[in-house]
Amino acid sequence: MKRTATQTEIAAFERRIRELMAEGYSVKFAVYQAYKEHPVMQTLQREVAAQIRAEAERGYGDSLSQGITDRLFTHSWTPDGLTLSERTTHASILVREMVARTISEQIKKSTSYRQASLAIFDGYRQGGVIPVQDVPKYLAETMAIARHASIPRDEILKMLKPIRRQIEKGTTAGMRAAYSQLVDALEDQNEKALNKAIYAATQERTRYFADRIARTEMARAYQDGFLLKWDNNDDCVAYQWKLSGRHPRYDICDLYAKANLYGMGAGVFPKDKVPRLPAHPHCMCFLKPVIRGMIDNETPIERIEEGGREYLDNVDLHHRQMLLGIHGAKDVMDGKISWTQKARGYGGKKIDSRLSPNESQSDILKKKTFEELQAYIGKLDNKTVREWYIYQSEWIHSQISTELPIAERARQAFELRNQYRRQARDLMADQELRERLDREKPMREWESIVADKMRRKGMSRQEAVEDIYRTAIKSNEGVNKKFGLE
Repeated sequence: MKRTATQTEIAAFERRIRELMAEGYSVKFAVYQAYKEHPVMQTLQREVAAQIRAEAERGYGDSLSQGITDRLFTHSWTPDGLTLSERTTHASILVREMVARTISEQIKKSTSYRQASLAIFDGYRQGGVIPVQDVPKYLAETMAIARHASIPRDEILKMLKPIRRQIEKGTTAGMRAAYSQLVDALEDQNEKALNKAIYAATQERTRYFADRIARTEMARAYQDGFLLKWDNNDDCVAYQWKLSGRHPRYDICDLYAKANLYGMGAGVFPKDKVPRLPAHPHCMCFLKPVIRGMIDNETPIERIEEGGREYLDNVDLHHRQMLLGIHGAKDVMDGKISWTQKARGYGGKKIDSRLSPNESQSDILKKKTFEELQAYIGKLDNKTVREWYIYQSEWIHSQISTELPIAERARQAFELRNQYRRQARDLMADQELRERLDREKPMREWESIVADKMRRKGMSRQEAVEDIYRTAIKSNEGVNKKFGLE
């Protein structure tokens, strides 16, 4: 279904930016005011809500009460813990910042356009095309003013209007052509480039943001409905991961669909072991129910490492490196590290339905952000707090850009881990234990933990940094066992 209301709002957003900038307002004001009048992401939220409900019903195969489908909007499924409303609000900030930055950057480039026009003038003068003595005074003065990049373009245009009229009265066609070229260069400055930048920022990138949110949320709603239908169906023994016919590029989804990770066949997962879906923005993969009798082995045998390696052995080097990285591919195939630690997009998190009526209170709470749990500060039992801490930690890697250098990724992972540790302690009802933890296991500093790993494990600094990043999502198994959370 086309998101016509959103597209209309994007077009209005673009027009209003142009109008405000033409009136002389700053880029930042123009963008922020235009968005205030035309809140694209809020329009998207309203428009896509009905489609999300429809996708959940399509996945379920029947109608669902509003009381059930409301959970699609009150429960988050993503690592950042954002609901649809929170996601569109966050996207609004990103859109405004991105559009303003894109336009401002293009305006800064106007200097180069001005300099180009001045170069034409100087070239003519030096080459004798326009002898200095023949340059009309009004044109020479204009060019002198134009050399000051601070002169706004609209002022330059006002100055050029009478000059156009003067040029038309020139003595020869050659001179008129030469003068006109100068004025054309000044008039044009960055008009075309600026228009292109505004269009790209609004019609292309803003629409991309909107489409990504809509497609991903609708895909997830379908899976929520699907899981609600099949999770409690005893005839369904497993799910098979299927690639969309529009699967855009090689990624973790290819491994999920083709690797035999549980001894049940390629792409087949026990119902409680299916990876998060959608696996990434714009992911259109889907699940198929595996009905009893359809596969030879209905008893899962966990072989994640072995099954992943078997799959990787049979793909070419290019695709292996796309998934694991150049160095990661070598380390994995040499047996130095698990593929699960290098595969881009692999988080280990399992999918569950937001629509399931059987979801426990602790399952609901652990998926909420600390900000959403303000009413629970100092009130949660130790096991629930531990479940929350484990769940939040498992999502650390997915919140950090893989484009960053490993040192920056590791530092961010370290800071997130400390953040979740502090927040978990704030949630504890057992404040006596919390005080003991603060005393005996205080938050550590970055350099302290790097030095400790180097000393205890005989690591280089680079190895220590990589180890911090790798282990950021792991929790203490001994503590987990104490609470029955192995």
